[in-house]
Amino acid sequence: MVVADATQTLPTDWQYVAEGGASTVLAYIGAEHAGFDGKVLMLRKRPLDILSPPLHGDLSLDLADKTVAEEDDDFAVAFQRRVTGRLVPEHLLPELGAAHVSTNWLKDVAAAIDATRPASRRAKDSLDLDRTKGVLATNLVGARGLVVEIKPKWGFIPSTTHLSEETREVKAQHCRFCIHAHFKQLQGEIVAEGFCPLDLYSGDGERVDKAMDSLWRTWSTAEDGNIHNMRVFLDGITMDPRDPEAIKKVQDWLLALDGSATDAREVFKAAVTDRLAKSSVLPVLSQLQRTLDPLDVEGLAKLAAEADLPMGTDEITLDDWADFVVQHLGAAREYDHAHPDVSHIHYYRLAYILSASFKDCSVIINLDEATHHPVTLIDLDPKSPKKLGKWEELDRTIVKAFRGVEHPQCIDALSRAG
Repeated sequence: MVVADATQTLPTDWQYVAEGGASTVLAYIGAEHAGFDGKVLMLRKRPLDILSPPLHGDLSLDLADKTVAEEDDDFAVAFQRRVTGRLVPEHLLPELGAAHVSTNWLKDVAAAIDATRPASRRAKDSLDLDRTKGVLATNLVGARGLVVEIKPKWGFIPSTTHLSEETREVKAQHCRFCIHAHFKQLQGEIVAEGFCPLDLYSGDGERVDKAMDSLWRTWSTAEDGNIHNMRVFLDGITMDPRDPEAIKKVQDWLLALDGSATDAREVFKAAVTDRLAKSSVLPVLSQLQRTLDPLDVEGLAKLAAEADLPMGTDEITLDDWADFVVQHLGAAREYDHAHPDVSHIHYYRLAYILSASFKDCSVIINLDEATHHPVTLIDLDPKSPKKLGKWEELDRTIVKAFRGVEHPQCIDALSRAG
């Protein structure tokens, strides 16, 4: 694998773009460079309470930690090549590569971007200074024109086969997103009001329009300038809807896209819907989510109990994942999911963990007509297997909170069977 050397660039050659729970994304804005032009660098983070070495002071390194960090960073690139690349069409995935970094370079980068990061993130974590590599990827959000990032979330309603009497009525008629969104609202979080992922996945023009209208309306009025399900970028810069100047720039760009239009929101909805309609991304996501999660977390918990095993499992190696894909594309096609065999518990646990990645990934939609990357899936790294128990507990909690709530039924247009 060819590894570019990011330490040969200046920290100021990289612009903060965004970050999630595990990584910070920086876009290259420095002088012309064959290895970095048009790329973003994803750098791993570490919680502040276990930062080692610190941002200031002694920069001594633990060699063993360094080795683990290097393996972890290579994992992201190899995971796409050996796992997700076998399940998702190539044109829907970003190009990934590796870049060498160092402790001193990361320390300088952390200092350079600190003021740009959201205060809520700065209070929790910073760059992991022990890393020796970062992940290079196509700069999808930094491209020319308007780029939209959407988290479609869960695109199916589970089979009722393994649902309990306590949960069946709720989960058979309402999608996981709507159930969870109600719980988040009770906790005071902002969610996309009226948004149901199954509308987005449906392929029905009116339903997709309704979903996009909800995302736009919630984004454009969000008090904190951000919602979990959608972000908007213009010429590589994150647009903050609290900034009237940013809103005007977005509206002007959209109206210029359709010279006869007078309503930027309608142009936005039409353009995004058109991109999605011409792509296989949502059918691919829905199919992978439902085939990788045939038991629901309830059925998985029952199977684990039958096997006398905990829900969670030890960390999973890359070879484990590669073997799983072979099984999923081969022998697992014949498994009777209505009557799962306890000997297949390892398969079902890995399948559910991978399904979680497809349920929480992002779709990047570039509205520039000249783009070579109109629709791309990102954030497909596997989740921690230790979260299985927490997911089961959360499932019980949010369903309990949803009982008795008046809510329109969610319609799974892509369902083949109940």
